[in-house]
Amino acid sequence: MKWIKNQDIVAYYLYRCRNSKSKAELEKIGEQMGIDLRALQMRIANFKFLSGQGGLNKPAKMSKATFEEHHRKDIDEFENIVSKILSER
Repeated sequence: MKWIKNQDIVAYYLYRCRNSKSKAELEKIGEQMGIDLRALQMRIANFKFLSGQGGLNKPAKMSKATFEEHHRKDIDEFENIVSKILSER
C-alpha cells in the first residue's frame, strides 16, 4: 500500500489517542481513509517505535517526517487538523 500524507497524519493521531479508540473505531476510520485495519495497526506501531515505546523498527520516511512535524503539537490542535482531514473524506 502506498500511503499519502493525510493517512499518515491520521495514523499518528490514532497512535497518540490509542487508549481512547476501540478496534471497531480504528476499523471505521481506516475504512473512511481507504486503509486496511492491519496496515493501519502496523503504521501505528511505527509511530510507537518513533516515540521510543517499542513497535516496528523500520518506519517510513514519511512517518518520520510526520512524527517530527506533529509530535510537539498540543493534542487539541492536532485533533482539529485530523477532524478537518476526516471531514474531507
